[in-house]
Amino acid sequence: MAAKARRLIREGIDPQVQRDQLRQEQERLRLEHEETLRREAATGTLDELFEWHIQRLKANGRMYWREVERGYKANIRPVVGGTTKARDVTEEGVVQILARLKDRDALVYANRVRSYLHAAFEAGRRHDLDPNRLDTVRFYIAHNPVANVPRPQKNEKPCDRTLDRHEIRTLWRLLVVSRMSYATQSMIKLALLTGQRIKEILGMRWDEIDMDQRIWILPNSRTKPRREHTVPLTPTAMIIIKRMQRYPDTDIYLFPKLGDRHAPMALSSVSRAINRLCSTTEALAKFTPRDIRRTVKTLMGDLGISKETRDRIQNHALNDVSTRHYDRYDYLKEKRTALEAWDRHLMGMLRAQGRPSNIVSFTKPATK
Repeated sequence: MAAKARRLIREGIDPQVQRDQLRQEQERLRLEHEETLRREAATGTLDELFEWHIQRLKANGRMYWREVERGYKANIRPVVGGTTKARDVTEEGVVQILARLKDRDALVYANRVRSYLHAAFEAGRRHDLDPNRLDTVRFYIAHNPVANVPRPQKNEKPCDRTLDRHEIRTLWRLLVVSRMSYATQSMIKLALLTGQRIKEILGMRWDEIDMDQRIWILPNSRTKPRREHTVPLTPTAMIIIKRMQRYPDTDIYLFPKLGDRHAPMALSSVSRAINRLCSTTEALAKFTPRDIRRTVKTLMGDLGISKETRDRIQNHALNDVSTRHYDRYDYLKEKRTALEAWDRHLMGMLRAQGRPSNIVSFTKPATK
């Protein structure tokens, strides 16, 4: 050691200074290693990314969080693994997820899964930059691995299925003789009468309904445009709603999930029920629950109801300057007049089939 020190001195180097520098470098490397381990332990996994993302959707009143959760558990997690660090998911991993769905010929659904992935990674990227974050997890996502992966179904066609008058009569008749639950029957009928979004009807709560004023008030947290929406309730709709008071477990939701009164009925349950119903007859081609809303808007237009009124009934986004900033009129009178005209027209279609228009004649009795 003395000989080494003498050599350093001959070279003009202070051995004590060199020793101090070496110790400082070793300490720096030790701290860097500890920071790497700490950061690695705090880096969020794919499970943590989607759990945080889904909770964020729920907190913001996004009703489609269940679809995101199901899509993750069924089609994303099994391919890349939930314990994989979110930052380590690659473009190749995204391609593998979508390829599995493409092999099942589920191209449209593959588009949905791709959008779930893209939104989750974008949210995770912004998460680390949020000064208001409260959790300790960081995702350290440098770029969105979905951004450069094309959609599996490039020319996805917009839905255009509408039911004609004969199909509506057939549907109403089949609802009564089917094995479908009374709650599901009533939900479909209410969708035909109001033209509202299916998920908003499924989440319908008693505290949103004013029986005296005959209105349904959806809070902004439950509507797609994020603004409060008032729906006038027609005489036939009121009959359905009053009868739902006699249905079991409906003290919170009008259409509760089977076995869980604290949750609304799932859209997938309604879709399966409609598919079974369509399979019983050739007079009713396959349709989805969302097609009902389009059908109502189309036939209301045929009835002579203006597009502006129909847009307001269905709470479509109106983005002109006047509507967004100045017009605070609720159009309740115009919406009620239009919906009651649609109610009479719908009941008239059913009378044309040789059946009474009274809604009670079309429903099974509901008992506790």
